[in-house]
Amino acid sequence: MRKDLSENARIVAGSTFGFSSSTSLRYKMVDNEPSPEMQAALDELVAAGIVIRDDEPHGPVKYTASPDVDFTAYRRYATERIFNGEAPKIRIFVRKAAVSEGGEDE
Repeated sequence: MRKDLSENARIVAGSTFGFSSSTSLRYKMVDNEPSPEMQAALDELVAAGIVIRDDEPHGPVKYTASPDVDFTAYRRYATERIFNGEAPKIRIFVRKAAVSEGGEDE
């Protein structure tokens, strides 16, 4: 597990992509989009080559676990932090209108 990643990125790697090598997360980018903290974590994971981003035609964005990464340590780390109540709160998505208007989701 890469220790240079932020806490949020390690938690997202383990809790979202750590349970199956074929895991993907897709945002239609119409009504909802990644929350700022989720987007930052996803961007970090993409930059590190841990997650692959695919911009689909007409706006949707898909994030897929890299087949070259062993997510076991990330999964263990995230599970331990979540069950101990030590994991940060990371919203998976927010309503797009709330972000577009410059506010937090309601």
